Amino acid sequence: MLRYLLPALVVGTVSQARTKQGPNPCGPAFVGAPDTTVYFKDQVATMPVVIRGPELHYPDAQRKSGVQGRVVLGLIVNAKGKAEGSSVRVLQSLEPSLDREAVRYIRRATLQPGCRDGRPVRVQTTIPVEFKLAVIIPGAA
Repeated sequence: MLRYLLPALVVGTVSQARTKQGPNPCGPAFVGAPDTTVYFKDQVATMPVVIRGPELHYPDAQRKSGVQGRVVLGLIVNAKGKAEGSSVRVLQSLEPSLDREAVRYIRRATLQPGCRDGRPVRVQTTIPVEFKLAVIIPGAA
C-alpha cells in the first residue's frame, strides 16, 4: 500500500485563517497622528489574526523523519497588519529548521491588525504555527 506524507499548516484556529479583511477591519479610517504605543491583549477590543501567508516549506529531512508539532512565536503586529520583523521571537521551539520556517512564514504573512477604540494599533501577541503531516492513501475516499 502506497502512502504519501503531505505537509499541512495550521496557524491559529481555522476561523482565524478564514477571516476576511475589509478596507479597515476596525471601522472608519482614522485621521490624525499614528499611535505608536504597543498594546497588550487586555488593552484591545480585537487581537491580530492571520489572514494569509506565503507557502509553508516543510524541510525534507523533518518531513521524512515525521517531525510534527507546534512552534509558538511572540511578535508585535503593526497597525497595517504586518509583523514587525525584529520583534519576532521563538517562544516555544520545535526543531531549529522548523523554527526558522515559522519565523519566515509570519514575517511574510498578512494579519488583521488588533483594534482599540475603532482604530488599528500595534499589538504584542503570540501565534502558534503547527507543522502536521497528513497521511494520504491513494484510492481512499
